[in-house]
Amino acid sequence: PLVERIRALLAFAVRVEADARLASGVRASFAHHTSVLAEAVARGETDVGWLGQHTRRAEELVPALERGEDPYAGRRGLAFRAHRSVLDDRLSPYVVFVPRAIEKGAPLPVVVVAHGRDRLAEHALRTVIGQAPDEHMSLSFAAKHFPAFPEQGAILVAPSVHGNAGVQGVAEHDVLAVLEELERSYPVDRERVSVTGYSMGGTLSFALPLHHPDRFAASAPLCGYPNLLGYKSVSGETKQPWEEALLAKEYLVSYAENGLHVPLHVVHGGKDVPGRSKVVVDRYRELGYRAIFDVPEDADHDVWTDAYEDGRMIPWLTRQRLPRAPARVRFVTGEYRYDRAHWVRVVALQDAASPERAEVDATWRPESSTVELSLSRIDVLELDLTRLAPPPEGPVTLRIGGASLAAPHGKPVFVVRDGGSYRVAEAAPPELAGRKHHGQSGPLDDAQFHPLTIVVGTQDEALREAHAMLADHLATLGGSASIRYPVLADVDATDERLAGRSVVLLGGPASNLLTRAIEPMLPARFEPGAISLAGRRHEGADVAVSFIAPGPVAFAGEGAPARDAGRYVVVHAGLSSRAVLATRALPRYLPDWVVYDAGLATLRGGLLFGARPVRAAGFFSERWE
Repeated sequence: PLVERIRALLAFAVRVEADARLASGVRASFAHHTSVLAEAVARGETDVGWLGQHTRRAEELVPALERGEDPYAGRRGLAFRAHRSVLDDRLSPYVVFVPRAIEKGAPLPVVVVAHGRDRLAEHALRTVIGQAPDEHMSLSFAAKHFPAFPEQGAILVAPSVHGNAGVQGVAEHDVLAVLEELERSYPVDRERVSVTGYSMGGTLSFALPLHHPDRFAASAPLCGYPNLLGYKSVSGETKQPWEEALLAKEYLVSYAENGLHVPLHVVHGGKDVPGRSKVVVDRYRELGYRAIFDVPEDADHDVWTDAYEDGRMIPWLTRQRLPRAPARVRFVTGEYRYDRAHWVRVVALQDAASPERAEVDATWRPESSTVELSLSRIDVLELDLTRLAPPPEGPVTLRIGGASLAAPHGKPVFVVRDGGSYRVAEAAPPELAGRKHHGQSGPLDDAQFHPLTIVVGTQDEALREAHAMLADHLATLGGSASIRYPVLADVDATDERLAGRSVVLLGGPASNLLTRAIEPMLPARFEPGAISLAGRRHEGADVAVSFIAPGPVAFAGEGAPARDAGRYVVVHAGLSSRAVLATRALPRYLPDWVVYDAGLATLRGGLLFGARPVRAAGFFSERWE
């Protein structure tokens, strides 16, 4: 009878997926719930108690779904949900606990919990309430059977963060997407959204609020490792100049200024090299920011058992409140992907390739209707004057480096560097067209923040199999994440199927139809036995190139291809099978473009090239030249 009930749910799930009355997140959640049941039956699940309970949970959702209503809205207790990730168009699960307080209808604080390596969202959710899996409990059992949850008046949510993605772009993207989904079903207090996590999740708990300081009210990272420059795989290696720049851009300590309104409660075991977390805490204290640093001297890596005991970290997190419109905003960034905080947005950097940070220090003084600004390495800054509190009643004066500029109130304005001074504009200056910007700036890994489709070149029989193997590697980010980007053969990759997606092309013009179609707009030139890029010609049978560039509006059509201001094209092209397969050995930290050969494959992956050969690499200019 249980199997028949599950079959009925699966049939109903097909109807739910086609029900346009239901929000995408509702349909995705029910599809995930029922697919878990289907997988359990297929593998011959022996935990009949869990299977029955999970089936009942799904059946309880059916009446509201039949009425076209959100069955999760206002429903307390555990919910096993998912959203359809725009990155790979697949279901990305998350687990939510909704407290009894939802029945009062008031906005509720949210605590995001990030799991550790090789753990699941379910493990993170039970860990934060002090019920982590122990040596007497299998991970499978712990993920299925939950203890009673303490009623602390907060929504607890554990995203999957695409498995072991760590602090890669896809992990951050998943957390932010889950928060957006929560707001569609539950009354979320946006001023009291906080994050915590342990081990790998502890590192993510440092990164999220420092990269997105207007989204999180507080963070409690446990036993994380934000000390990128201290990693043995980094500190012990000889570095290329562009690697130095990339490391400087990604070093989390460099983003500490963004924590002005984000207090930290950091826990790190005394036997687990607490200096890993201390680098951020020290910088917070230098800045005069709020940071609690607990170092239990006898603890090793597992500090979560005590730090989360009885859910005691949750009240500290939920007491913190993000100011809706802070009078002062400090914001630093090394890359366009992180471009805003509160009422400040960095629109154009002076030089995105520089290892030096762009900095903004903005203070609203309502008594004089003045915004005081200190800017560094910024060409264009947007100020949303509609978000100032209290709102200005008349024109606003911007003071920058001793100069005073008049700005209208009631609308966003742009501060534009003009030689050695600044001017105010009411619209983005036209000279920004064609420049790097948020969403289209490089380096190569910035494509992780986009919906992606991988297109395999099939026109060269000698390279076809190598392209297919490379596609399998890239589709899962080299196996480092629970993600699976869609893969198409070039003969099947129509503009209709690629609409709204950035594209990864495997193969040069001779082996990939799409690369051939847009060859005139690409920065590299291909010929038998050589690849030219950035003014240099690289010869050899085993040469390969990887680069990121603005994508085309379309691949088919007459005339030269035009650039799309929000779409990427990434090209990985090798002149031989050995060169194509060497692409799988590329390290994580890559600039906009890199030329290499099959000799790279002596080692695979890692963070830096180290002793492995690289022919040339670098960043494109602000105008992609």
